Amino acid sequence: MKRAQNLFLILIPNERERLSEEEKIEPIRKLIENGRLTAELVWHRDKAVLSVDDAVQVHQMGPEKIMKCLCFIDKKGGMAGVIASSEVKVDTKKLEEATGLRKPRLMLPEELRTRFNKEPGEIDPLTLAEKVKLLFIESSLLSKEFVIGSAGSKYCGLRIAPEELLRVTKARVEVLS
Repeated sequence: MKRAQNLFLILIPNERERLSEEEKIEPIRKLIENGRLTAELVWHRDKAVLSVDDAVQVHQMGPEKIMKCLCFIDKKGGMAGVIASSEVKVDTKKLEEATGLRKPRLMLPEELRTRFNKEPGEIDPLTLAEKVKLLFIESSLLSKEFVIGSAGSKYCGLRIAPEELLRVTKARVEVLS
């Protein structure tokens, strides 16, 4: 019987893949419920958000209100996270100067799965704050009243004020565009 159990475990994908969409956003939902995070969950169960275009369509707002959480890595495995408005293009030279990373690049989907146990479209700001030592909020984001980005699921957004993001993530504000 023990051998059968081991075989069963090998055939099952990693635990993250088995989580429901509700379970994926549970840490953020609990923070909101307990009053430790002032934000709103915005479900869109009929459409996955995998790109800025998807987010603009689903949330019916301009790209300037869409938040992206970017994960960068260098050749030595050093990581940095950037939270920015979707219309901002991160200048990797400025990121290199701010972080000390050598030739940083965006992580590939398989790297996101390995390092964060998340898929593209599921990276949220609190996961970044937990998993990377170097976390930045691109300075132009602070001029927004609110932004919407992933809450940890491709089917649920997080509507939050940039000042609240800064408070809960303890990210460093930088001009990276």
